[in-house]
Amino acid sequence: MGLFKVTGLLAVGMLIGYSLTLLSNEGQGLSDKRTQYIERKLTNEQHSDLALVKAQELTVANQMPCPHQNSQLSKDETNSVSEITSIIKINSSLKQKYKILEQELRQSEQKIKSLNRQIGELDESDVTDKELLALVPKDYENLVVNFRGQTRDEIFDFHHQPEDLDKGFDLSHNISSFIVSHAYSFGVELNSVVCKKSFCELLINEKERPSWDRIYHDMTRQEWWGFNSTNSSSTTDEDGNIFIYYFMSIQPTKEE
Repeated sequence: MGLFKVTGLLAVGMLIGYSLTLLSNEGQGLSDKRTQYIERKLTNEQHSDLALVKAQELTVANQMPCPHQNSQLSKDETNSVSEITSIIKINSSLKQKYKILEQELRQSEQKIKSLNRQIGELDESDVTDKELLALVPKDYENLVVNFRGQTRDEIFDFHHQPEDLDKGFDLSHNISSFIVSHAYSFGVELNSVVCKKSFCELLINEKERPSWDRIYHDMTRQEWWGFNSTNSSSTTDEDGNIFIYYFMSIQPTKEE
């Protein structure tokens, strides 16, 4: 009987030991499988992240311009700027040459007109001194009779032309207004200014020098001042008054 119990206890112990061993092996197998699963999961995530990073890098690389293209664009732009700069310089040079030629043309025209007038002065005029003296105040008589030839004829014809209420009136007003409003007007007396279609006659008495020189200098730089030629003569009386006679040819407009 005692032997039977001992044998039974041994059998039970062996069974329990086998069961524990089996459970230990299964637990180890489950742990290994779980570890393998986790490793595979991490590996897959690493591959996925790596692929995403490479895709982003490729996108950025595609968006960035090629260094060769940048170099080419920069070269084209440089050439365009150089061409534009060259054109601007040429245009500026041509404008400057045009202004010089235009000025030379005006000077040549003035010389031609002056020569024509000098030739005209050589011609005898049918207008007598007495006829001219009747046209101007006494203080200017000795001045007007100094003119000869064509100018004498033009002065005589001027005084017999009708009054000009258009361009002549405006020019007369501009001249008189400028003289009386000038800072040096205190030294000048405006005795007469008459403008008609082609000429202006201006009679000045300068009481204090250099008043008239300053006024005339500034007046000739006004936009409305436009004369082809100016004939003048002056004399000084015993009191120091300077009487100046001007007979000026008006420059015709383009419409004329």
